[in-house]
Amino acid sequence: MEEFTLLPAEELREEDEGVERLLDYIDKKTGGTRLPKRADINPVDLKDLLPEICFFTPVYDDGGCVSDVIVTLQGTKAANFYGEHTGKSVLLHPSPEVGRRILTSVVATVQERRPNLALATSLSQQKDYLTVKALYIPMAEDGKVIDRLLVFIRVFRKPFLLPT
Repeated sequence: MEEFTLLPAEELREEDEGVERLLDYIDKKTGGTRLPKRADINPVDLKDLLPEICFFTPVYDDGGCVSDVIVTLQGTKAANFYGEHTGKSVLLHPSPEVGRRILTSVVATVQERRPNLALATSLSQQKDYLTVKALYIPMAEDGKVIDRLLVFIRVFRKPFLLPT
């Protein structure tokens, strides 16, 4: 059932206008030389994308590895689709596949210290007719420790195909 891929966002930036816009925005704010800080993000600049933007906070274990992810801010479209999870662990999501995909995406993004694009072509058995694309952008207030991720989530219906 699980059809999930995680790729460097740079490889797919031109395939999605929202992804391209966010990556370009971050590059302009940081000069492409550092991870963005919260102060780099001005919501007014991204007003039309805000319903699809979330902020996640990675939870680190004693060994410095990401062990959980907390949803700290959830755009309205994301909340309408996934349900309201602000202040909660992604692992508490009613669909275990969703929590696992998010944790996997955050772990990889933190380790690689670069934006990644997650593509899930089957969300769950209940929502197999949908696909999701999520851009994970790591952020660090001190320039070192990734303390949050800006996540841009887009949900699409699969094309309807007539039986042949």
